[in-house]
Amino acid sequence: MGSSSGSNASAPVIVELPEDYRELVAIYLETRAANLKALEQALGAADFQAIERIGHNLRGSSASFGFNAAGDIGLALQQAAGRADATEVRTLVHRLRDYLDHLDVRYVTAQS
Repeated sequence: MGSSSGSNASAPVIVELPEDYRELVAIYLETRAANLKALEQALGAADFQAIERIGHNLRGSSASFGFNAAGDIGLALQQAAGRADATEVRTLVHRLRDYLDHLDVRYVTAQS
């Protein structure tokens, strides 16, 4: 489905997806922006249950599009929230923001 490249956080993360995913990806990215705000609020309130839920949703939805690094961050958020590790959650929120800032989705037309 999706292919991604780029392990350097400052380099673009290129993911190729079918053209008909465009609208779904736009919704996914809007949701992730809202998740970043919610994660920061939950972290400020030490609401680790909310962080764990967001991480779980991030993990599942990211895999659908081949955004594997975001899915890995989601899993790590779940685990850090389970330990109530605010320092790790803060680091992961930063990694997620960096990943999304460098995500370069390229849409390809299916060839028949």
